[in-house]
Amino acid sequence: MDNLEKVEKLREKADISYDEARRILEECGWDLLEAVVKLEAEGRLSGAASSYQTKGDPEGDGPRDPVQVAETYDNYQKEKNKKEKSALRSLWEGIKYICRKGCENSFFAKKDGTVVIDIPVILLVILMICFFWILLIVMAIGLFFGFSYGFSGPELGSDSVNSAMDKASQMAENIKAEVKEEGKDHKN
Repeated sequence: MDNLEKVEKLREKADISYDEARRILEECGWDLLEAVVKLEAEGRLSGAASSYQTKGDPEGDGPRDPVQVAETYDNYQKEKNKKEKSALRSLWEGIKYICRKGCENSFFAKKDGTVVIDIPVILLVILMICFFWILLIVMAIGLFFGFSYGFSGPELGSDSVNSAMDKASQMAENIKAEVKEEGKDHKN
């Protein structure tokens, strides 16, 4: 594009005289973009201004009122807080439910038909978390000394749960009987 065409373009964009357009282009080294930016910075561009938005105004009636924008943002924040509170509330309700069920059901240890220990399941879970291996070893040793374990309560007191515990007790009794038999055989 030659200099005359640049002067014409600048005149169209800025609505200025030939002489003024030539002078500004000479100051900007005949760079049309730089000349337009300079005129814009000086506030001398006239005509239609253009702008670009990534999201249009929903009402389509121009710029929104700052108060309306603030209210919209406040509503967004309130909804966000409600969702966060709802998630926390449901988490809290779940924790309360588990604790309630853990207190309604209990774990017991019996020896010779007499209940020796009866604790809430929630306490058993806490003990298992803190002392898993110790508790596991103590319970296994208890099986060999004639202890049997089970659960009581509305959820865990069912026959299917306690039958598994009875099978473990029976298996320990069988192992104990086999060891006694082998001990008698070795003495003879």
